[in-house]
Amino acid sequence: GKIGNQYIAVLDGKEIAREPWEPLGSIFAGGNHEMSFSARGGHVFYYKHDRPAGYHVMMDGRPEPRSAEPPQVVFSPNGEHYAYVGTNADAAKTRWNVVDGRQVKYFGDNLQFTAAGHLVSVLNENGLDTLVLDGKPVMRAKKISRVWASPVGAQIAAVMQPNPGVPPMLTMNGKQIPGTEGVQVKDVYFSPDGKRYAALCKTATLTEFMLIDGKKGQEYQSIQVTFPFRSPIFTADSSKLVYVARNSGKWFVVVNNEESDAFNWLSPPVVGGNAMIAYGTGDGSGRKFDVVVDGKVLSPSRTGGFDTFAFSPDGARYAFVGGVFGSTSTSLVVDGADR
Repeated sequence: GKIGNQYIAVLDGKEIAREPWEPLGSIFAGGNHEMSFSARGGHVFYYKHDRPAGYHVMMDGRPEPRSAEPPQVVFSPNGEHYAYVGTNADAAKTRWNVVDGRQVKYFGDNLQFTAAGHLVSVLNENGLDTLVLDGKPVMRAKKISRVWASPVGAQIAAVMQPNPGVPPMLTMNGKQIPGTEGVQVKDVYFSPDGKRYAALCKTATLTEFMLIDGKKGQEYQSIQVTFPFRSPIFTADSSKLVYVARNSGKWFVVVNNEESDAFNWLSPPVVGGNAMIAYGTGDGSGRKFDVVVDGKVLSPSRTGGFDTFAFSPDGARYAFVGGVFGSTSTSLVVDGADR
């Protein structure tokens, strides 16, 4: 809020900051335009822009070191720890890092925390990139372009170019993954238990494929990232990766690189229980639709309402709204039977 020529920040009814209002600046500038909480309410923060002096992160009401460029704060999954990159206003734009409020020597960009709270970054020095974990170097390469950390465990995937003239490739914990040389790795997905991974790759001929645990799948014209369900996605027990692909106008549901029949129409698949999968299909005529649950086609054929499909939490039961073709009515279908 603004009071006279000052602004105040209030947390749970208590004033945590009061500073002069800068008519040419903004307390909500630099990337995040609102006062925000980290996960679980561990910290409250916002950005303060003092023109032309620079930017402050205001963390829990306290100003952090001034940066010449807008900093972007990243938090650990539990919301307790944070880090960001700041710059000096000198000609070289000398960089430094802040970890949990303490300014330290620059150890890299592309900051992210793993689920276990380890801090990952990429440092470029003397023409080489270094993957840094908690401030310690893990791997060096000519170029490290993208990094992904598993939600649990300590798996780290990175796209790296080992040496000049060598095509970039995907690595897992520093080990090169054959078959990814020279392809574009669009994204990496980890299983809930952190033991499996899948990479969405795009070839030089613009086809796409999934690489699951190092095994290349079928190439398709496109693999749907949103359909609108989360895709690709591992099932809760980490046993199956499910994704939707398209080729020559046909749709496919692919489970662990094993594809379904080709369909003219496909509803967004639903993943439930530990490893249950359901989806609706159509032959394109607008007259014949099927519902597939756990690989089995329900009989008789049905149409409509499949977007209301739901599994029970344990995946043992399911329900959806549908209708038998030729009938004007719809019904609630529970475990395959009309109610």
